[in-house]
Amino acid sequence: MGRSRYEVLITNAAGTTILTDPIGHADPVTNTPGHSRIELKPRHNEAGFGELQVSAVPWILSAVQTPDARLVVRRTDEPSGQVAVEFSGPIEAPENAYNIETDGTDGYGTVKVKCTDDRVWCGYRLVYPNPAQAATAQTSAKYAIAAVNPETAMYALANLNLGPGALAARRLTGLTMAAGASLLPGVTVSASFTRDTILSDALREVSRLAGGAGLGYRIVQTSSGMQFQVFKPQDLTASVVFSRPMGNIRELTYAASAPTATVAVVGDATAGIGRVIKERINTGAHSSGWARREVFVDARGAANAGELDQAGDEALKEQGPQTRFSARVIETPQLRYGFDYPLGAQVSVQPYGGGPFVSALVLGADITVTPDRGEVVEPIVGTDNDLLADAKAAEIRKLWRTIGRLQGAL
Repeated sequence: MGRSRYEVLITNAAGTTILTDPIGHADPVTNTPGHSRIELKPRHNEAGFGELQVSAVPWILSAVQTPDARLVVRRTDEPSGQVAVEFSGPIEAPENAYNIETDGTDGYGTVKVKCTDDRVWCGYRLVYPNPAQAATAQTSAKYAIAAVNPETAMYALANLNLGPGALAARRLTGLTMAAGASLLPGVTVSASFTRDTILSDALREVSRLAGGAGLGYRIVQTSSGMQFQVFKPQDLTASVVFSRPMGNIRELTYAASAPTATVAVVGDATAGIGRVIKERINTGAHSSGWARREVFVDARGAANAGELDQAGDEALKEQGPQTRFSARVIETPQLRYGFDYPLGAQVSVQPYGGGPFVSALVLGADITVTPDRGEVVEPIVGTDNDLLADAKAAEIRKLWRTIGRLQGAL
């Protein structure tokens, strides 16, 4: 079974109680029930997803049909014995109950179980303008972040809308907050979110505003439940390197495009000639030789001058000159995903032959485990998580940001 051993646990909704014995590989020779196929697609700052095909013995069926039961997939590196929790999250639904014709090793057949990782809970919460008040008793128009450290802002968003600091009915049972680690000292962000903002979108927005590689967020399985964590991407650019000449890139897509805007003219909610107008300029694009290209940004939802600037800068980033690449890299004995470089780490990639090595993020991985092929791990690295994870979802998020600017206070 390759170099790794995969083991599946099923827990209760809070992640505090294990509902089954550890589930290993199904063995038709010894008639041992277990998993016969695992597919995992973890993603950076996104809710990944997975699918498990497992023996439909009564004790497994009972566990997977428990409301909000969770899967925890542990991956053990056989040579070193190092263990990593590769995936954890709620079961969405057993598919078609079970199929007794698929597997005759134990006479019970198999069941396919679909799941998402625990970050999906951030997609199940809205950002309340005042998280201390019920949705029907709001007296604030927006949730405002004014010159706050991005790590602090992300912990506050999660804690007040999902964690122990939320209203009792909104708390995710079993979730705790990790302690802050003083990430990005001296950096502050400002933003505001209307009541239709999804928590996961707000967290990504704060991460983006932090600049550079931003910050990552995750909900991880611990020995006592689940924990929300904010982390700074680990800088492994000096030790984890990918290029075609090195033979560790399977597939690579590289694209450069001209800007559609280098100057943003931003307007607030004031009507007529008294409307406050700000101009934001992409000086980097102009210094590189790109000519002036103007765009108007309607930011009538902005609460202050800082948010006007932010709306303009956001438009310039989206419409500025772009150099994007994505690569599916090859896992080698010297560089193993999850052990030598984790999800969200910064690594070095040569995007085209003879070109410079640049920093990229580990944006995800596609992992398949079967009896005949063992494990097949395809890590994904690149510069644009939106393009890699879900391009359609990325466009929808951009539309929502535009609508939010136009709506102002709902």
